[in-house]
Amino acid sequence: MLKQLKKTQANISIWGLLVASKKHRQAVLEALARKEVPMEISPEQVVALMGTNPEGEAVLTFSTEDLPAEGVAHAKPLYITVECRGKKIPVVLVDNGSALNVCPMRTASKLGLTEEQLTPSALTVRAYDNGCRKIMGTFKAACTVGPVESEVEFCVMDIDTNFNLLLGRTWLHPLGAVPSTVHQKIKLP
Repeated sequence: MLKQLKKTQANISIWGLLVASKKHRQAVLEALARKEVPMEISPEQVVALMGTNPEGEAVLTFSTEDLPAEGVAHAKPLYITVECRGKKIPVVLVDNGSALNVCPMRTASKLGLTEEQLTPSALTVRAYDNGCRKIMGTFKAACTVGPVESEVEFCVMDIDTNFNLLLGRTWLHPLGAVPSTVHQKIKLP
């Protein structure tokens, strides 16, 4: 019953907005004109086309319009810039294959952290080369990516990397973020 009520409220608010706003109505008509929309489409199906499902939840999709200039003919990792501890950190690797968020010690030092300030950790990480690496410690920090700020726990390791920070599934999943290395983008609900 609650789910049906939310669905009805979402539809009413969307239809109310379309009726009340010529600007929004024109934007929807232009978006529908770019898609093949059957005449017998239901209001729920229109809402789904506009980026939400019938329950009013966000739907994240990538299209060819999201591709970088070279299209799919690249093998680039997905790097972003993050604000962490008041500093802009470029070359932050987004890796949905990683179960940890990693901060190399050289980056931790640039963020003003010392080994003594890290929370001790007994974890050992098995790396891509199947070798084991000891975690020096952990720290938590507020990180901002675009309009989204979240508390991130980083495992500090004394390793040479081609990234300044690595954000893995423990950062992506709570935000509901969906990365696409093909499109070189992250989408948030």
